[in-house]
Amino acid sequence: MEMSLSMEYDAFLMDEEYADAAFKLLVNHISRTEVFDKQETRLSLLNYPPSQQPLPLSHLHGDETLASLLHSGFLRTSERHPGRHALDYRSETAQFTLTYRQLDDITTSLAHKLRSSIPRPSHPAQTIVPAYMEASAAFYISWLAVLKAGFAFCPLPVSATALELQHIIEDACAVVVLTDGPMLSGRPWDAWYCDDDELSACFDINEFITNWMQISPIPERRPLPSIAETDLAYVMYSSSSTGVPIGVKMSHLAASCAIASHCKHIPSHMCNRGFRWLQSAPLTSDVSTLEISTTWWTGGTLCSVSKGLLFSDMTTAINRVSATITTVTANVASTIDSANTPSLRQLWCTGKPFSSSLLERLAIKSHTPYRSLALLHLYTPLGCSMSTAVLSVDPAVRSTIIGSPHPTTSLLLIDPLTKSPVPIGAVGDLYISGPQLSSGFLNRPDLDATHFCTSSTYGRLYKTYERGRLVKDQNGEFVVEVLRGEQGIEGEVKEEESADEGSVTSMVDSFTEAGVVAEDKEMDVTEANVLSLIGRLQT
Repeated sequence: MEMSLSMEYDAFLMDEEYADAAFKLLVNHISRTEVFDKQETRLSLLNYPPSQQPLPLSHLHGDETLASLLHSGFLRTSERHPGRHALDYRSETAQFTLTYRQLDDITTSLAHKLRSSIPRPSHPAQTIVPAYMEASAAFYISWLAVLKAGFAFCPLPVSATALELQHIIEDACAVVVLTDGPMLSGRPWDAWYCDDDELSACFDINEFITNWMQISPIPERRPLPSIAETDLAYVMYSSSSTGVPIGVKMSHLAASCAIASHCKHIPSHMCNRGFRWLQSAPLTSDVSTLEISTTWWTGGTLCSVSKGLLFSDMTTAINRVSATITTVTANVASTIDSANTPSLRQLWCTGKPFSSSLLERLAIKSHTPYRSLALLHLYTPLGCSMSTAVLSVDPAVRSTIIGSPHPTTSLLLIDPLTKSPVPIGAVGDLYISGPQLSSGFLNRPDLDATHFCTSSTYGRLYKTYERGRLVKDQNGEFVVEVLRGEQGIEGEVKEEESADEGSVTSMVDSFTEAGVVAEDKEMDVTEANVLSLIGRLQT
């Protein structure tokens, strides 16, 4: 006895690849057996396995491979373009600039000073050095010097309460805090820690810079310590529902993999001629590391302005430094007059998706025959370095699409029951794998257990607490669409496990807009399976 099954579908809603997956899922569902095993069905995996090392920047260095350290790209640029401007900071009344050679020299000198000032713990690679300052020349110099010294950098939220700051210092076991003066935002740096004798006096970076500039020092020739790619590069603290800041650890390998992937999106002509990136993300955000490192890895000039100007008038801030690139959220982007920012070539977008109307306004107002504005949206989950997926934004693309993974990340959609990837088009929990994963949460094994797991097949995974599915873009390439969820640190997402979500019906909205020829698919099911099916239907 045989049963013949056929499936008819609209080629304008579903292409052949989805139809094949849907048909196999339908047969398995009806027969209640795996007529088609997983090897015959494409699973919801993108870029697996991922690259385990940063990709070489062929458009900059040929096939030369850099060390897997967050600051290795800067060191290479300072060798090749020592006279280029690396840093341009503008306050309301002054301008401070450094070339790559000058920045290399001053940060090397400061790195040696930090090595001699900070007591040696039992595990030097885990030494965390907080910085309590707003955007300034001192901040960027501190950032690079701490990395060179072999320590992990940790920007402190200057708007945090005294208790929050004290918690971070204690959690990081910090023995020194870097500042850019005795006062910040009208209060002493140590107003929240003056009763603790274990904390050394602050290290005033502005004072160090002033002295260094006055004495015209000879470049430091002493070698700095060797650094392993598994050492911590930085720790970023995020707020939580409990009010207690939580630190996320990032290794040099994770950070360098992320930066190498982002550098691919800087056109070679911009790298060759030089470009100017206006650093605008919060300093306690992982995105700020992206802005700083991507600029210095590719030979650009990192630009920064005072907080007052940055937050009050983004268009003026862009024009003040003639920025070529900057990073914005949707709210900030809505304030930019793109018709009057002639230098701007790229907007790197983070946070909530941009509305179609905003995208259309930015694209139309900025476009001329000689200049167009490129929009890139970054997917930035907490447990991964910087971003794991990027999307070239277009008003015609649904705002729920997060794009394709970087070469050093994999995106997996996992069935919450079977813990295996779902077929293409079906909905699953979004996990991430690859070397860009965080080293975990600082002193929080409970959160590590909640957000990280190890698969015997796919290795270490990070759970985003979002659900998604694979769809196809206008070019027929698979991308990820996020459906719902929240990236809470301690929040729990209620998983509504429905049989329909993993079934054929969940694929309907995943179909590509590309038209293909409609066709029927037929398959004979074995007699044993048909008899089994009849028996099941009769009970």
